Amino acid sequence: GAAVFKQEASLREFWEFELQPFVHFIPLSEDLSDLVEMVEWAIEHDEEVRRIVQNALEFVRTRLTPQRIICYWANLLEAYGGRMSYTP
Repeated sequence: GAAVFKQEASLREFWEFELQPFVHFIPLSEDLSDLVEMVEWAIEHDEEVRRIVQNALEFVRTRLTPQRIICYWANLLEAYGGRMSYTP
């Protein structure tokens, strides 16, 4: 039930592509140069932050289920296996 401040990064988990700034998290630049500014924004926008927290909780409950994670890995391994030029 806490607000998430997410730092920009070049590498991401498969589910992170579905996340939206100010919908599921409060964005931060990669170098964190805007950290103070974004914390101040969060303090001044309590209702918006509450909405972001609820959206994030709903995202986790519906999209980060064990079934979805297993499905992702199964599809990934199947695709990887299809690219192999030899039989293991």
